[in-house]
This record gives sequence, structure tokens and C-alpha cells, in this order.
Amino acid sequence: MRFSFIIPAFNEEKEIPKCVNSIKTQKTPPLEIIVVDNNSYDNTYEIAKKLGCVVIKEKNQGISIARNAGAKIAKGDILCFVDADSVLDNNWTSEALKTLNDPKILTVTGLNIFKGEKLAKIKFNSYTFLAYLNNIISSKVFGKTYLAGNNFAIRKGVFKKVGGFEPFLAEDIWFSKKFWAVEGSKAKINLKMRINISSRGFETAGYIKTLLIWAKSFFIKIPQKGYTYKTKPPLLS
Repeated sequence: MRFSFIIPAFNEEKEIPKCVNSIKTQKTPPLEIIVVDNNSYDNTYEIAKKLGCVVIKEKNQGISIARNAGAKIAKGDILCFVDADSVLDNNWTSEALKTLNDPKILTVTGLNIFKGEKLAKIKFNSYTFLAYLNNIISSKVFGKTYLAGNNFAIRKGVFKKVGGFEPFLAEDIWFSKKFWAVEGSKAKINLKMRINISSRGFETAGYIKTLLIWAKSFFIKIPQKGYTYKTKPPLLS
């Protein structure tokens, strides 16, 4: 199986080298790394090019649109979605491969760990613990695995069947719900597919406010337009 990594990027010149290098040094190297420059006005495009990535520009703003654009040109059999502030453990692709070697498994999602100072790291990862505990229960009891949009690998044909990401907040939740409707939609959680991610989203909007927005977007389709990790979105009524 050949892996295509897809990284949406909006002004990520500081983060993209760490992310790309953690992919390039995988024990099982990928076929390609696609960076989708989503209207950056810094040096994201140039830096990604120098790092040997396939770089495309997507003028329509939004992480879902950017991810779909990357998936459209991907040549690999397996599409891997990560964010630009991700640093992957070097066995990520090897673990994904182990899981996907079972032909019944259509997609696999990994474990996100927030980076940061000690106390902040504990606070932010308390969310991680609860979210993954809920996901494991949902997967084991109901057969419904939620896919982390910034940490999962999926067979390309299945991604096409699902129809890609929709332009709403919590796009991975809505993608997961569409995935469950696919015949034989078996997914798995592999906690060894670990990614360290920044806590910048929490830090920008605030911890409680971010959780409230995520909770609401779990049930209601809220457009992504104008929303980035650098935005302080209003507490939606």
C-alpha cells in the first residue's frame, strides 16, 4: 500500500517543517506529501516546495475544502490526513499499515497528544482522555468509530464513496457519520499511531469556549467560513 499524506496549510511557515520532517523520517516512508496552501501570505508555499512536497494552492478558504483538494490529486492507495502543527511518532505509517493489512478495515484513526507546558498539557489532555474513552466505547459497543480529522488513514476508494469532508466545524464528526453509512464500514482505533499537536486552538479561543463550540458543532452544521485556529469565534447562540 502506498501512502499519500495530505496537509492543509494556512500561514504555517513555522510549523510545516517539523510536520513534514516527521513524515519523511517514518519507518515506512510515504509515496508523497501533499501540502495544500489555503491562501497563505507567509512563506508556507516556498518552504513546503523546498522540503520536497507536492504543493498546490486552494483559493477557497476552509480546512475541509483544502483536504478535499489534496485528496483529489493524491496518487496513493491510502490517504493520510494530518494538520500542519502535527509531529508524528516515527512508527505512525508502520502502525497504520499493520491495521490496514486487514482488508476488512477501511480506515484507522490514531491518538492525538497535546503539546505544551506541564499544567496546560494536563488540562488539554484531560479532553483527549475523555474523548478517546468515549470513542473506544462507541467503537466497541456500537461499532461506530469517530475519526480524528487530523490523524487518520483511509482507503482512497472509501474516501470517494463517503464524498469527502463537508465545510462545517467538527468536519471529522460529520465525515465519520457519513462513513458509517458505507457498506462494511469497519474502522479501528490504533493508539500507537500517535501524533503530538499544538494546543493553539485552545489557547486562542479559550479552553471552555472551544469545548462549547465543539459540542454544539457535534449536533449542528456550523459553516467553517471565517474560522481558523487564529480566530476567536463568538460563543454561538
